[in-house]
Amino acid sequence: MGFGAWSLKRQRALFDGAEKAARDIACKVRDQVPTGKGIDPPVHVMTFLSETFNGRLGVENIHSTVPLYAVTEACTRCGVCEKLCPVGNIKVTEKGVTFGSNCQQCMACIQWCPVRAITHPNVPKDRKRYHHPDITLKDMLELNR
Repeated sequence: MGFGAWSLKRQRALFDGAEKAARDIACKVRDQVPTGKGIDPPVHVMTFLSETFNGRLGVENIHSTVPLYAVTEACTRCGVCEKLCPVGNIKVTEKGVTFGSNCQQCMACIQWCPVRAITHPNVPKDRKRYHHPDITLKDMLELNR
């Protein structure tokens, strides 16, 4: 959350690696190759980890749905954030932008705000915004209809 986007060269290397990994996984699924992976960790382990790390990452409760987002005066109320939010957590009206309590912290609103008007306490103002080089805002909006 608090880190900026990597260089395009580094991103391309990651994407190329991901494409190869996806092909390998698809072949293993097709061929029904056992993964050798165990089951998910028990709930008590996840609870312990959550309780251990809450407050250490700059957020009081990493599972909290308390809205941490705000907008600056730069906001034009264009509605991009509302259209992008996959859980309908953002509402744009004539009076302003409101953030509900169901945020999944996907960060799409921050990444795609055309005027960088959305803020979050764990995202530095000068942080480089991330956009996959092969995906446009139009693509994002179409995916979320």
